[in-house]
Amino acid sequence: MADSLSRTLRARVRLIRNGADLYDQVFYDPDIVYTESTHQRVVLATNMSTPSEVDLAGVETGGALFLQTDRAINVAVGTSIAVWPVAENGAVLLTGTISHLYLQNESTTNQATVELVVSD
Repeated sequence: MADSLSRTLRARVRLIRNGADLYDQVFYDPDIVYTESTHQRVVLATNMSTPSEVDLAGVETGGALFLQTDRAINVAVGTSIAVWPVAENGAVLLTGTISHLYLQNESTTNQATVELVVSD
C-alpha cells in the first residue's frame, strides 16, 4: 500500500493596538494530496557573486515552497535574474509553479543557513 501524503498551508498576519485587532488576515489552503517533496537545510557560502540553483531532490515541479533563513539573502524562482531580498530571520511562503529555485548570500562575513520545504 502506498503512503497517503497531504499538505496544509497556513499563514497569518495580525496587527494589534491596545489589545484590539487592527488587521487580521489568514491564508489557509486545506489538505492537498501531493506525491513529491523535499526538505533541506542549505548553508550558503559568504560573498556569492551570483545566485546558485538549489537541487530540488526529485521534485520536478513544485506547487508550494516554504523557506526560512537566519541571514539576509536573495531568492529567485524560475530564473536567477529576478531576485528579491529576504531579511535576516525572514521567511517566504509561495504557491505556484516552482521548477527552479535560486539562492544568494551577499554577506562578506556570515554564512546563511536556509531551511526549505518544496512539495508538488
